[in-house]
Amino acid sequence: FGNIWYFVHLKNVEKKSIKDAQFTDPRTGITTNLFDYLNSRWEGRKSDRLKTLNPEDLAVTYGSPKQPGEKYAPASLIRLRYKTSEEPAQNFHTQTILEPEDRLRDIEKIITTYMNGKTKLEGISFSVETQPASIPHRVFPIPKQLFGNKSVLSSPEMIPRSIEDSWRKRKNWLRDNNIGIFSREDGIVSQFMLVPSSLTNDEDEADSIEHDLKSAVQNYSPIPYNPKLVVWDDENATTIPQIRATLTELKKSMVSAGTSCALVVLPANRSKAETGKLRRHIKKTLSPEVRTKCVQASELLHHMRASKKDERDAGRYRSYLMYTAFDILVTSGHRLWVINEALNYDLYIGIDVLNNTAGFTFVAGGGAICRFISSTSDQKEQLSAEQIVEVLGKHLREIIPRVREILGHLPRHIVIHRDGRWFSTESQGFSFITDKLYHEGLLPENIVKGVVEIQKTNAQRWRLLARENRKFQNPIVGSYYTFTANQGIICTAGIPGRIPGTVKPLLANIAEGNLDIEKVLRDIFWLSVLAWTKPDGLQSLPITIKLADDWLEPIAAAISENEALFGALDQKVISSSIPENSDPRRRNAAS
Repeated sequence: FGNIWYFVHLKNVEKKSIKDAQFTDPRTGITTNLFDYLNSRWEGRKSDRLKTLNPEDLAVTYGSPKQPGEKYAPASLIRLRYKTSEEPAQNFHTQTILEPEDRLRDIEKIITTYMNGKTKLEGISFSVETQPASIPHRVFPIPKQLFGNKSVLSSPEMIPRSIEDSWRKRKNWLRDNNIGIFSREDGIVSQFMLVPSSLTNDEDEADSIEHDLKSAVQNYSPIPYNPKLVVWDDENATTIPQIRATLTELKKSMVSAGTSCALVVLPANRSKAETGKLRRHIKKTLSPEVRTKCVQASELLHHMRASKKDERDAGRYRSYLMYTAFDILVTSGHRLWVINEALNYDLYIGIDVLNNTAGFTFVAGGGAICRFISSTSDQKEQLSAEQIVEVLGKHLREIIPRVREILGHLPRHIVIHRDGRWFSTESQGFSFITDKLYHEGLLPENIVKGVVEIQKTNAQRWRLLARENRKFQNPIVGSYYTFTANQGIICTAGIPGRIPGTVKPLLANIAEGNLDIEKVLRDIFWLSVLAWTKPDGLQSLPITIKLADDWLEPIAAAISENEALFGALDQKVISSSIPENSDPRRRNAAS
C-alpha cells in the first residue's frame, strides 16, 4: 500500500484502472474505489509513490496462500519477487551474506541501541544480553563410507585438515579403476542425449561436445554409457509452447521401453533468464518417465574453447565434465557410495509437497536403497490420508523385501522426514498403512514409527557458532544442540566447508513417535554425508530431503500460469503512466 511492503500471490492483471476498481471499504461499509481508498487510508502519511499515484494506473488482484478471497492493488506498486539465485537479484545477494563475527557485531549494535534497559513491554523495562549463550561443544563423527570393490573409507578425525583429506580421497576413489562407485539401482532402461539443432550447425564442435560428455560419464560408470543421440528442433520451435510440443512427441519414443534418463543440452542462443525458464519447462514436460539432467550449451562451448588455449582452463573444463558426470550417474540411479555403519533407524521416508506435487524419497541400507517418486496432490501443502496410503503402500511393498535382504531382517523402524509441517491427515494415512503392512507380514509387531519435521528456515533463525581465540566462526560440520527431548539443531554445513557467510543449522522436531532426539540428529547428519554430486565437499540437506528439493522444483513449479501473468504485468505496467525509474523489472531487487 505504498508505505509497507507485503509478499502477496498475484492472481490477475485487471482491465480496469484503480479509479474504476470498486469494492466495499471494510472500515465504513461504503462502496469506494482503490484510488480514493488509498488516499484516505494514508492521508497525511503518503510515500512519494502514493503522492504521484495516477488514477488511471491499472489494478491487479492478489491474494494470500493462507487467506481466502482477493483484493485490489495498483499495478504500479507491484514488484516481482525473485530468489537470490535468479538473475535480477544476483548482484544484491552478496550484500546479504555476513560472516559470523560481522553478524554478531551487527546484532550487538542493535541490542545496545534498542534493548539497553530503556525498552518497555506492557510497562515493564527489559534489557537483552549482548553476548550469545554459551553451550557445551558437541559434534557427531563422520561415518565410514563404502565404495566399489568393497572399499571402505574410514572416519576422519573431526578436525578440518582430516575432514578435507577425507573429501579429497572420496573424489579420488571414484575415479580409481580398482575402487569406483558403489552400485546402481535397477530401473533405468535406456539413456538419451538431447541436443538442440542450433548446436549442430558447427558439426566439429557438436561432435566434440558429444564425445566429451560421453567420455566423462564413462570414466566413472561401471556399465557402458552409450546414450542415443536425439536432435530436437530449437530453430523452428522458438517459443516455449512449441518446444514443449516438440519434446512431448519425442518423449513418446523415449519412454516406449520404460523409465529413461536424458542428458539435455540447452541452446546457447538464449539469455540466462530464458534458459532457466526453458530448463524448468523441459524437466516438467519429460517428467516423471524421463529423468533429466540439463547442461547449457553456452557453458560447454565456453569451457571447451578455452581449454584448447590454456592448461588452467583445460582443468576447469575437466572439472565441469566431472561434476556433470556425477549428476548423470545419480540421475540414472547410481549410488556413488553408501554409509558403512548402521543408522539409528532402519528405513527413512522423506516427504515434501510443492504446488500440488508431492515428492517421496525412500532410503535404507545407508543409501544402498534410495528411490524418489513424485505424485500429484489435491492440496498445495498437505497430503490426504488416502494418498499417503496409496503411495507408501505401493512402494513399501516393493522396498521392504530389499531392506530385509540388505539388513538381514525386516525393518524395525520407519521414520518420516517431513520437509515442513506434518498434518493430521498424513498421520492418519501413515498409521493405517503401517498397520496394514504388519497384518500382511511385511513389518514386525513392535515396529518403531516416528515423524521428524525438518525445517530449513524457521522463525527463531537459530545459529550455532564456535569461539576460536576470542573470535567467532562457523562451527565444525556435525555440531549439534538439543533444546528439548523432541527438538534440536544440527549443522550439516560448517568448517571446513568453504560456504561464505554464517551457516544455518537445520531444526529438527519430533512430531510423532517415541524417537531419541540425538539419534534423530545424528541420522540427519549422516544422511547429508551422501553428497553424491559433490564428493569433495558437503551438502546442507539429508538425502531424504535433498532429492525432493532438487527434483520437485522444476516439475512442480506453476511456471506456465505465472509467466503469463508476469508477462501481462510487465506489458500493462509499462504502458501505464509510471515514471521510468519505477519499472518493476529495475526496482524489484531493491524492494
